Amino acid sequence: MSTGRRLATWVVLDGTAYGPHSDLSAEHAARITNPLAWCDDPRGHESVVEPAEPDLTFPAPDGSSPVPPPRAGKGSGVEAWQAFASRHGLAVEVDADRAAIIAACERAGLVECPTS
Repeated sequence: MSTGRRLATWVVLDGTAYGPHSDLSAEHAARITNPLAWCDDPRGHESVVEPAEPDLTFPAPDGSSPVPPPRAGKGSGVEAWQAFASRHGLAVEVDADRAAIIAACERAGLVECPTS
């Protein structure tokens, strides 16, 4: 990108993350159509402070996931919350209900407390 145009944020193309310091091919650049993803920087890449690499953790094919299960609806059962707590090393009572496990995850900082 010799024009001084650069990415303003991280984007993911075909599972690969590209950020402000990435050298994109013309083909990849053409695929990024959101104008908010770009900024013009006449000084080039040297003036950019590189942001932290994004967390590209996705759910595993077997349904396990490092992200918390939903709080309601499909996939929000006690088993899902027990598995989530276990994957993060959080010990919960074997007979704990879903609400108790969610509360323990909130106290441990694994999930945010909902705002009222």
